[in-house]
Amino acid sequence: MQTQDQQEKSARAIVERWYDCLSRMDVEGYKQTLSPDIIINVPGTLPISGRCYGQKQLFEEIFPQVMGNLVPGTINLARRHRIMAVDGDIVVGMMEGGGDTRDGARYEQQYCHIFRVDNGVVVEIWEFCDTVQAEARLFGKNIDAGEAPRDPLRF
Repeated sequence: MQTQDQQEKSARAIVERWYDCLSRMDVEGYKQTLSPDIIINVPGTLPISGRCYGQKQLFEEIFPQVMGNLVPGTINLARRHRIMAVDGDIVVGMMEGGGDTRDGARYEQQYCHIFRVDNGVVVEIWEFCDTVQAEARLFGKNIDAGEAPRDPLRF
């Protein structure tokens, strides 16, 4: 049985790998960080909001919707990240990234993630982001996504 310190180091390392794989768009490496039965929670009213159950739903339904309006080769969803806290099997991180959209706009997003890690893989994620930015840039909703912040988040 792992001590809490060992558990936290292991959980942190797995989440660091998750962010690293996402930053390089290494889909196979990214998949390896996730449980086959991953649960992803996205609050709000986006087309992808709610709970996603398993890698099958994630890669067959969710990813195509998220990536559909982004220009390949311009995407780095985890350009910058930071682990903010680790408590046992729970890891909290922040991430910033984006990409060019097919309709000529720029998708820039900041995320907060809460991960639950078990047996060497991420088993659950809660993802929080600017849903107005996502609605306008990823899902084509005709709304004002606003200006970039004058003083972006520092993390």
